[in-house]
Amino acid sequence: MVYKQGSKKYSISFYKNLSDQQLYSELIGLLNSILERQNEESDYLHSNFNNHEEFLTYINKIKSKLKSNNKTTLENLELDFLPTSTFQELSISNDWSKDYLKLSKRFDLIHQVLTNRA
Repeated sequence: MVYKQGSKKYSISFYKNLSDQQLYSELIGLLNSILERQNEESDYLHSNFNNHEEFLTYINKIKSKLKSNNKTTLENLELDFLPTSTFQELSISNDWSKDYLKLSKRFDLIHQVLTNRA
C-alpha cells in the first residue's frame, strides 16, 4: 500500500523501517494534525464530546499513553479512525473530510506495521 501526500510518499516499506518509538511518534503527529483542524468553534454534535475542551483532554490522554508505546491505546485509537467513528464524524461536521482520508490512510499503514510486529 502506498499513500502520497504532496511530495511525500508513504508506504508500508517506509514505516517498516521505523522503530516502534518512531511509529508511535508518527501517531502523535497524526493526532496533532487532527487537533490543528479542531477548535472551540468546531461542531461536536455528532461526537462523544460536548465541546472542544473535552476533545482536547481526550486527545492529550491518548498522546500521553502513546508516548509509552501503549499497544492497548493503539487498538482503542483504531476505533476512532474507523469509518463513521469519532474522527470521520468530526471531519465531516467541520469541513476537513478530505484531510481525514489522508490521515486515516497513514494511520492504517502505521497500525498495520505495529500490529504485525506484535
